[in-house]
Order: sequence, then C-alpha cells, then structure tokens
Amino acid sequence: MTCENFKSKVPAVTRAAKILDLIAKKGQCSAKDFMSELSISKSSLYLLLDELAQLGFIYKDLKGNYALGLKLVSMGEAVLYNSGLYDEIKKQLTMLVERTGGLAAYFGIMSGDHARFLVKACNDVSIIATKSKEGRPIDFLHSGMGKCLLAFADDQERQEIISSLDFKKITAKSLDNKKLLEADLKLARSRGWAFNDSEDDPEIRSIGVPVLGTSGVTAAVSVVATVNRMSDDRLEVWALEAKGCADSIGKLIFCQSYVNLS
Repeated sequence: MTCENFKSKVPAVTRAAKILDLIAKKGQCSAKDFMSELSISKSSLYLLLDELAQLGFIYKDLKGNYALGLKLVSMGEAVLYNSGLYDEIKKQLTMLVERTGGLAAYFGIMSGDHARFLVKACNDVSIIATKSKEGRPIDFLHSGMGKCLLAFADDQERQEIISSLDFKKITAKSLDNKKLLEADLKLARSRGWAFNDSEDDPEIRSIGVPVLGTSGVTAAVSVVATVNRMSDDRLEVWALEAKGCADSIGKLIFCQSYVNLS
C-alpha cells in the first residue's frame, strides 16, 4: 500500500505523525507553518501540539516555534542500537575507511540546533587518532560533517545556528566571519558535499556528505584524513567514496525493506 492510498484508521495519530514529519523536515515550525502546510483544523492542531509537548516529543522555544524534543532523539538512538542498525552503519563506515585509507569515518545526526556523532569507525593501523568520539557534539563551523548538516538545514534553522557561532580562529584556515561561512555552505549545497580544509587542525581535513531520506537532511557521513592523503587533486574522489557510503546508510535507515541483520 502506498502513502497515497493509505487511509488512516486513527486520524489523530496520523495528524500527529504529520506534525512530527514537518518539524523533522524544517527543523522548527510555527503554528502558522502547520496550518498552511497541513490539513488540520486550528483547534485540533493546538490540542495535538500541547499533547505532543506534554509527552516530550516536541518543545516550544522562546520565539514560539516548535522543535523535536529529546524523547524522540532518545527513541531514535534506541532504534539505532537495538535494531542492528548501529553494527550495519559501522560496517559501512569501516569499509569507507578501508577503501580510502582515511583516519576515521563518522555518522552523525542533527536535531534542532544540536548535532552529535553517533557512530565512529577508526583506521586501526594508523598511529594518528582523531579526537571526536561517539556521543560528542558536532562543531558546525570547524568540521566537514557540521558544515554539511548546516548547509542542508532549513534556511531559518541555518541562520539561527550561524548567529550563535563563535568565529574565533583555531587555525590559519578557520573561517572567521559569517560571510565566508555562508559562501562555503552555498558551495557545499551546489556540489553536494562540505569540506573542512584544516580549519580545526592544520594537518587534518574532512569531507561531509548528507544522508538523504524522506524527511530532509538530518544525518550525514564524514571521512577524515591527513592533508597529504586527502590532497587537492583527489577531493572529488574522496567525496564520491563518502557519498557511496552515505547512500548505503540511507538505504539501511529509510528503506522499508530493511530487516535486522544482527
């Protein structure tokens, strides 16, 4: 049965799901957004928003916009670890590291104005260790994954995050103002991948590519390597490898035919 042919037997649940889907797509929504994009009456909408907030699935910020709540994030992580997805994603990341000879590869997610690394695969034969670990927050300004998630975020959400960033330089190549960052993010959207050019560590580069799904870009894959290995003339090759990994992970997460392989 396709989504177009689906007829809900519990309309309230379907309406609540549509609300959550729209927030996931946009990052955050106003009541006006819901009323203009969803076929839900004003009275039903506010009842559903209040109930979802009371249950912790969404929250209302100081500006009156709604965003996904921590309960959904924790439920998503439970799916990741309990369904076998964690192991399958790590396999894909490990293969990316093996194919490229990179230092590490990561899978991370974005929820509202925060992002975290969820899965990491390391190069076991490398003597250089990357500092980011599973569960750590993602730097939107100085990492390939952070830039990727920011580049493909909803316009309003992206601008709000950018306005909160500290543009203090870490290396000589760090982007130190909003104009430079926005130009970099525009380039990332046009070519389909983001690039951290030694902006956090002078010896390290990384590329981030989006994991595309039905609710917009809320996840990404990144691969990290030394400057010598991720040379200028091979950036497109690295990006293509990372994209292949992201596509495989996207199928694991979003394909309805996914089964537990663990």
